[in-house]
Amino acid sequence: MRREHWPSILTGCNLCHGALVSTVGLTIPAVLTIGLLTGQTVMLAETPANLMLLAVTLLLTMTTFSGRRVTALHGAAHLMVFALYGLAVFA
Repeated sequence: MRREHWPSILTGCNLCHGALVSTVGLTIPAVLTIGLLTGQTVMLAETPANLMLLAVTLLLTMTTFSGRRVTALHGAAHLMVFALYGLAVFA
C-alpha cells in the first residue's frame, strides 16, 4: 500500500467507526426509553436459530477472507446462508 493513500484509508475507517458507535449508542437507549414509556418489556436477545446463523456467517466470512482468492464457491456459500436466514425469518 502506498503511503499517500494511508490518510484517505484512515479517514474512511474513522467514518465507519463513528457511524457504528453513533448507531449503537443511540439506537439501544432509544429502544429502551420507548419500552419504558409504553410499558412494554424490551428483550435484547436473539433466538437460537439466529445465533447459529450468525456463528455460521462469521465462520464463513473468516474462511472467505483468510484465503488467497475469493471464488464463486465462496459467494454461493454466502448466498446459501442468506437464503437460510430468509427461511428462518419467514418461518
